[in-house]
Amino acid sequence: MIILIGIKMFNVEPRLQWYTAVLKRLRPTTPRLKGFFMGRLFAVVSGKGGVGKSSISVLLADELAASGSVLVIDMDAGLRCLDMMFGVSERLVFDLDDLLSGVKNLSEVALMCRGGIALLPAPEHPIEPEKLHEFLLFITERYDFVIVDFPAGRNDGYLLKMPKFCEFLVVCQANPVSLRDAEIIADDITAGDFLEPRLIINCFDYRAFKGGAGGKKYTIDDGIDACGTRLVGVVPYDGSAAAMMGGRQLGPKNRVRKSMGRIASRLLFKNVPLYNLKRL
Repeated sequence: MIILIGIKMFNVEPRLQWYTAVLKRLRPTTPRLKGFFMGRLFAVVSGKGGVGKSSISVLLADELAASGSVLVIDMDAGLRCLDMMFGVSERLVFDLDDLLSGVKNLSEVALMCRGGIALLPAPEHPIEPEKLHEFLLFITERYDFVIVDFPAGRNDGYLLKMPKFCEFLVVCQANPVSLRDAEIIADDITAGDFLEPRLIINCFDYRAFKGGAGGKKYTIDDGIDACGTRLVGVVPYDGSAAAMMGGRQLGPKNRVRKSMGRIASRLLFKNVPLYNLKRL
């Protein structure tokens, strides 16, 4: 399949197994070494809806933009929201389906957002998983970071067609129901023989969490154990984050933004210890 993206096409299939092995073992400290590494591919997923997955995608893009070129792909067919969260909905004309069907090329579909971030809006109807797979193989040669914002739920058709070098970020909240659903999603990822998924606990409220469900004491370690996934960071609850839904960018001193900055640094293999939960 030929996709009009205005760049040289590379035969990347023979390199995928090698790249995955290198990423697991050597953990490169640069986003991409041209000619050797493809860009990093992140898939932001969740079990339950409403856990703040799209907010995490936007915040992660804002943080990674300081370290390289970023493309964000909205996969929530018929229910797109990232164009509003980036404040570019008035410029939206084409979407991901126009690109994958060959009707338009990348420069015509991608919306340029703050910080040089490029956004591919979600289509009106679900796209074929195989088309997405082939596109991701190509587009990771152009961008340092590609972030795919999945719809909530299991999405086995898309998940199993993601390239094997994809790094999954499972987003949940600190309650038993959300953690159980995150465990199910993480098990699906593990069964697909992907890289080890990472857990992001969002909207964390220490005062509410320390009492536990029904007054039962509950620690963050209990949550991690319940999910069975390695924690990459905790993002606090902050009512000011609601402004993101209208396209407003959080300031650098906002505690949600600072937490995502620490998460981004860990994803770039920097040694950043987990923050004291009481001080998030």
